[in-house]
This record gives sequence, structure tokens and C-alpha cells, in this order.
Amino acid sequence: TQLEVTRKIALIRNDVLFYNKIDSLLKWARSGYEQHFRDPKTQRLFDHLNTDGSPDLQIRPNALLVPPILQDQSYDWLTFLATARELVTANGILSLA
Repeated sequence: TQLEVTRKIALIRNDVLFYNKIDSLLKWARSGYEQHFRDPKTQRLFDHLNTDGSPDLQIRPNALLVPPILQDQSYDWLTFLATARELVTANGILSLA
């Protein structure tokens, strides 16, 4: 993700203060994603909230992009497999279009 790249640049430049700021922001973003975008019943990630704040559990291509955002990628293998079963075909990945 862009935050991870920015953190690496700060490390290369030996900018400890900026590295720590970005590292904290990255941890905050990950925890927020876990808190608000994981279905407690299935433990799968989703990428959209309904207007009432409830999870929209429709399977979308964006779900294929989520696991790299989170540190524990093995935990999100369920999300990837469920999404792949629905959206990956012999002709490619189905889109929202």
C-alpha cells in the first residue's frame, strides 16, 4: 500500500520521526479496517457499508485487494477464496461494470 511504501522511504532516508508517524498511521488504518470491515459471522472481509452502517456482504473484486493491506494475510485467505470462487473465471476477473 502507499503507506507501506512511504514508511520504507522514511526508513531509507533514516527519518525516524516520519517512519514512526507513518507506522502508527498504518497500524491505525489496519485496526480500523479489522473493526469495521470484517463480518463477525463468517470472519470474511467486505469492502462496503450500507447507509445504516451494516455490512454489505456482496462479493466484489475489491475484496481481492484487501488481504495485502492487513498483516495477517493467512487470516484473510477465506476472503480471497470466497471472492475468487465467485469472480475469477477462465476469461479473467469479473468486474462491477
